[in-house]
Amino acid sequence: SEMCIRDRYQRRVHGDPQLDAGKSIPSGDVDLSLTTPYGAPSADAYIIPVPNDCVGLVIGKGGETIKQLQVQSGAKNVQVAADSAPGQNSRNVFVEGDKEAYEKVKQMLQAIICLLYTSPSPRDS
Repeated sequence: SEMCIRDRYQRRVHGDPQLDAGKSIPSGDVDLSLTTPYGAPSADAYIIPVPNDCVGLVIGKGGETIKQLQVQSGAKNVQVAADSAPGQNSRNVFVEGDKEAYEKVKQMLQAIICLLYTSPSPRDS
């Protein structure tokens, strides 16, 4: 389901029962699943969860793959969350740009994830 950062953040801050069952996050606690190592993404960024074990492939050596995602999609920015949400085995990828750029990034991420899960691991050969 598509949800931009602003929706998630406002729900978090204002205590949306669907999101956090009435628990409010104490001020000062930062949800690392909604921020990047470089700070908070744009409030209008799209969120795409990716499995934790794919994060290295998504970023690539020296950040090369994530740069390519950004360039090829035409997105203004593509970043990976600083951490996964507690109890989750996925990490958010934030896409800043129009819906078309978001859809392209989503397709490319799905291809990367498929590649990881369909290619034989070294121990199988």
